[in-house]
Amino acid sequence: MKRTIEELSGLLNVKEDDAYIISRAFHWKREKLLDDFFNQPEKALEKAGVILKEKNEEGEKMVEDNPQSAPSVGICPICYEEVSEEVDFVKLECGHEFCVECFSTYLSTSIEFKGPLALSPSCPQHTCSSAVPDSTIMDYLR
Repeated sequence: MKRTIEELSGLLNVKEDDAYIISRAFHWKREKLLDDFFNQPEKALEKAGVILKEKNEEGEKMVEDNPQSAPSVGICPICYEEVSEEVDFVKLECGHEFCVECFSTYLSTSIEFKGPLALSPSCPQHTCSSAVPDSTIMDYLR
């Protein structure tokens, strides 16, 4: 499976985490995934909950992260507590940020209550459907 994800990552020009998320969203149907991706890439990525950041030729980000994302230091949108600079934040691909304690609790609770459906958690920010990569889940799951 790792080789399949590596191949797909190279073919779609996305990170391996994103290739895995996209494959899951298309129920591992490679031909359907490739057909949809190359015909309507934005729609295929949206279906999977994958957000790609646009970059210029030097690899620098050209567009801001989601403008509705939480501030880098301030209030956690889950617990609404003021967060000091000593508290670590988790910043997701979509640009939303949460204190580590809240994000870890969100992941644990999702798995506890959703069971197998928790294999594809999305960003906890209201109305955001961005998928959380497995590597991020493993980093913050307690």
